Amino acid sequence: MKLPIPILLLLFGLFVTPFYSDAQTQDPFEMEDLISLPGKKFVIISLNDSRRPTRLAMRYFNADGDMTGERLIDLVKQGLSAQYEGAFYWNNQINLVTSLYYPGPKRNHLIFRQFSLPNLTETYSGVIDEAYTPEVYRIPFGYAISPDSSKIMFYGWTYTLPEDPAKLNFRVFDRQLDEIWSQKYTLPYNNETLYIYRGALNDAGRAYIFCENYEGRPGREIDERKVEHIILGAEGKPEEMIKYDLNLPDMTIVGLQARMMPDNSIVGAAFMNQGRRSRHEGLYNFRISPDGSELVRNRITISDDLYQAAYPYGDKESIFNANRHRFQDYFVDKVYLEPDGSWTILAEQRVERSNYAEIEFNDLCVIQLNADLRSMKWIKRLPKRQVGWQGDWTIFSHKAMRYQGKTFVFFNDTPANYDGDRSNQTLQAYNGGPTKVMLFAIQGNGNIQPYDLTPLARARGVRAIWPSRCHENGQRGVLLYGEQIGTNGAQGLLFGFPWSDLNQD
Repeated sequence: MKLPIPILLLLFGLFVTPFYSDAQTQDPFEMEDLISLPGKKFVIISLNDSRRPTRLAMRYFNADGDMTGERLIDLVKQGLSAQYEGAFYWNNQINLVTSLYYPGPKRNHLIFRQFSLPNLTETYSGVIDEAYTPEVYRIPFGYAISPDSSKIMFYGWTYTLPEDPAKLNFRVFDRQLDEIWSQKYTLPYNNETLYIYRGALNDAGRAYIFCENYEGRPGREIDERKVEHIILGAEGKPEEMIKYDLNLPDMTIVGLQARMMPDNSIVGAAFMNQGRRSRHEGLYNFRISPDGSELVRNRITISDDLYQAAYPYGDKESIFNANRHRFQDYFVDKVYLEPDGSWTILAEQRVERSNYAEIEFNDLCVIQLNADLRSMKWIKRLPKRQVGWQGDWTIFSHKAMRYQGKTFVFFNDTPANYDGDRSNQTLQAYNGGPTKVMLFAIQGNGNIQPYDLTPLARARGVRAIWPSRCHENGQRGVLLYGEQIGTNGAQGLLFGFPWSDLNQD
C-alpha cells in the first residue's frame, strides 16, 4: 500500500550509511537538493514545506561524510509568500536563488544570495531581478551559468494579461556580480500560448531561452502539430532576439530535450511523428554551432523491427506479452556527449490519457548516435512498467546518472518481473506494492548490466526509492532517498554507496 505523502513530508529524517556518516537528525525539513562539491564534500538543501516554504536548511558535509556546518534561513519576510528557485555551486560559493511575491502590485522579487565555505557565512544578498505576474503564474524566473563559469545570467518573465505579448528581461553578470549587460525584450508571442522551460548562457555572454509557442487554441487538449519549438538568443542589443526554429516542415516533433554543451554548442533531440500518427517515425536531432551562426538538423528513421529488436530479453519482445508497447509516447530526458563525439540519448515512455487519473511510466529507450549524428551505433530498451496517479509520482519514473562513461538508471519495479526466464515473460506493472529497487548500468557499447539494490535498501528499512530525490555525488558515489518503514510510520531516509561497489572496470 502506498504511504500517504503528508506523513513522509512531516517526518523527514536524514540517515546516511557509514560511507557518509553515522549521524542522524530528526527535524521538520524535507530534502530538496544536493550540491556536490570538490573533494568529496557536499551540501544538502532542505525545506520545511515543498509547496509553501517559510524556512530553508543548508547543511555542509565534509569528505568523511560528517555534517560540520549548518545554516537555517528564513524565506518569508513580512508574511509575503516565498518560493525556492534553486541552489548551485559557483565561484567557490554556495549560491541560493529564492523569490518573494508581493500580492498588491503583483510583483515578484528574485533574491540572490551567496555563502562561503565551509562556514556557510553569507557574503552577498540582494534583489537580482523582478517580474510582474499573477500569483497563479509564479514561474517567471530562470538562471544559467556559462560553461567556463565566468558568467551568470538571470531572466524574468513579466506576465500581465494572457493575451498580451510576453515581456522578458535579461541580466548578465561576471564573477564579481558586476553587470555585463541587461536588456528588456517584447516577444512576438502571447503570454497564454508561450512556455519557457530553460535558459542557457555561453562563454561570450550570449543568453538563450528554450521555449514553445502553441499556435492552436489553448485548452485541455494539445495538438502537438501546432506546437512551435523555438530557441531565442540575445546579446544585449535592443533589436529582436535571434530565433532558431527547431521544427520540421513535414513532421511533428515530440518529447524534445535540449541543452548547452561545454563547447558552447546547443544540442537537442526529440522523436518525430507523421501527421496525426502516434507511432514515432524515428529520432530527430539538432545542433547549434558554438558561435550561434549555424543550425543543423538530422533525422534517423527507426523501423518497427529495429525497435522490437532492441528488447534485451530474446530476439524480440514476445507478441504474447499483454504489456507490449508500440514505439510511441517517448520523451527525451537526457542527452550525453561522448568523448568520440557521439551522443547517448535516454528517453522514457510516458503515457497520459485525457480524463484518466492514471499515468504510465514505461520502458526506457537508450540510443547512441554516431559522431556525424546521422546514424545510430545502437539502440537498447530497458523494460519497465509502472502505473501511478496524476500528481503523485514520488516512487515512479527513474533517475539517470553518469560516471566514467557509463549511464546508470535507478527505478522501482515489481519483484515478480525478475523471477525466471524473462524472454517470454509478461511483465507486471509496478503500482507501489511490493518493490524491488533496481539499477541498470549501460556501457558505451550498449551492454546492460543489472544490479539489485533491494538488499541495500531493506537493510535500512527502505521500501522504495524516490527517484527524483536520488543524486549523483561526484566522485564520492550515489545518494538514494527512500521511504523508511518503522514503528513510527514512514519517514524519508538518505543512504548511499560508493561507485566502487559497482565493480567499475
